[in-house]
Parts: sequence; C-alpha cells; structure tokens
Amino acid sequence: MQNPVRGFLHGTAALVSVAGLVGLILRSNGAGMTAAASVYGVSLVAMFATSALYHSVPWQPVWKSRFQSLDHTFIYALVAGTFTPLIVGVGEPVWIILGLSGVWSLVALGVAKEVVQGPVRRVLLPLQFGAVAVTLAPLWATIVDLDPATVVLTIVGGVIYLLGVLFFVNDRPKLAPAIFSHHEFFHVVVIVASVIHFVAVWRVVSTVV
Repeated sequence: MQNPVRGFLHGTAALVSVAGLVGLILRSNGAGMTAAASVYGVSLVAMFATSALYHSVPWQPVWKSRFQSLDHTFIYALVAGTFTPLIVGVGEPVWIILGLSGVWSLVALGVAKEVVQGPVRRVLLPLQFGAVAVTLAPLWATIVDLDPATVVLTIVGGVIYLLGVLFFVNDRPKLAPAIFSHHEFFHVVVIVASVIHFVAVWRVVSTVV
C-alpha cells in the first residue's frame, strides 16, 4: 500500500458513508428530498472511496494522474452534494433552481479544469469565481431559513475544511513526516468536517416533511 494511513482513514470513512447514505434515504420524506439526500450520500461515498484508492494503490504515472483528477472532481461534487439537500429542503422554487444550478456549475467547471489543457484552462478559474459569486445569494437565502443549530453546523464544517486546506498548502503541521504528517492530518480534518456536515444534512432531512 502506497500511503497506508491515508488509505485506511478515507477507506474507513467510505464504508461508514455507505451506512450514512442508507440511513439518509430511509430517514428522508418525499421523492425530492430522497433524491437530494441520495445525491449527497453518493457524493460522500465517491469522494472518500476515490481518495482511498488514489492514495493507497501504487498507480503507474498515467493512472495516477487520472485518479488525481478524479479525486479532485469528487471533491467538487461533495461540495455541491452537501448543499443539495439544504437547498431542496428549505428553499423557494426560484432559489432551488438558482442554487442547484450554481453549485453544480462549479462541478462542471471543476471537471473541465481537470480535463482541459492549454490556454483555455486559464479562463476556467475566473469562471469558477463567477459561478461562486452567482451561487452565494441563493445559498445564503437557503442557509438563513435553516434552524440556528443547522446553520452553525454548516458554517463550522466549512470553516474546518478551510482551515484544513490552509494547513495543507503550508505543509503544516509536520508531526511525524514518515508516518503521520500534514497530509494525513488534512485527511483527518476532512473526516471531521464531513461528520459535522452530515449531522447538518441529517437534521434537514429529518425535519422536512
């Protein structure tokens, strides 16, 4: 195994996420919320499973690059997937359309950025920022309609993700580089943030009839 700690962390998280997906489907009410909860659950399983495979298997260079792109793609998908039940559950129809279009356009642009090469790739980053700007209004309108505890959970989970990214890009903390370094620490942070967001989604799925 190439990176046993990373593979174990996200491999275990993927298996637990399967149980979470089943629980969300059983807990949700109505076709719309069931579909939204399924999208979130599948994106969570896919992100952790792909990450586990990418970090565990000693891929050949070509396949390593492909799995890295797939790993990045499912990170985008999880961000959009997390907001999907929140938007569907409490938003007005117009906000549902705008919100889902916005968050999933980020996934489309993220995939394009992983696939496209050359000068066109430079255009995709500003397009992503534009999509974020368009998405913020419907997302905020959705979040403020949630109960306070769910709002706090959503924000705290997002802050933890961002802090984890900051630590990761700065190669901190060093800890035990040969066994458990900043990369493994980042994987733990991702799991913690995902658990918090799962609780937020569970609350929405449980309360929307």
